[in-house]
Amino acid sequence: MLVAGVLTDNSRLYYLNYSLYLEEPDKALVMIPIVKDETRLHDYDLHFNTFNGGGEIISDAMVVVKGENTWFVTAHKKAMQGYGSPGSITTQTYRLFHGGEVQWKYYFVPVARSEYTEQKNYTVERALSETERTLH
Repeated sequence: MLVAGVLTDNSRLYYLNYSLYLEEPDKALVMIPIVKDETRLHDYDLHFNTFNGGGEIISDAMVVVKGENTWFVTAHKKAMQGYGSPGSITTQTYRLFHGGEVQWKYYFVPVARSEYTEQKNYTVERALSETERTLH
């Protein structure tokens, strides 16, 4: 389950704050941390923020379920020259793991990172879509 909260200035900036949960068979919700490094499970985030500036998506994310695997993919565009201008895009792919007694019950771990070079009309949505196609 994905829970989103909205923050906006009602004109040009729009943020979504996502938290990720898994529903257990007994209907209990377990929050899923996003671990930054599998060797340091104590270094994690409990949410991910997306950002839309000037009508363009700068940061976004998606959850992908394929077979037995669940993925969380994030993408961020470097908008150094302003919104609407070309910029490189970085995607980060995380895979859902089931932890043992000492670890988190469930957690997302980074498994891949991709860089898409600056291209005219190349969007965060396109980078997410292309990354999704590589997952299995």
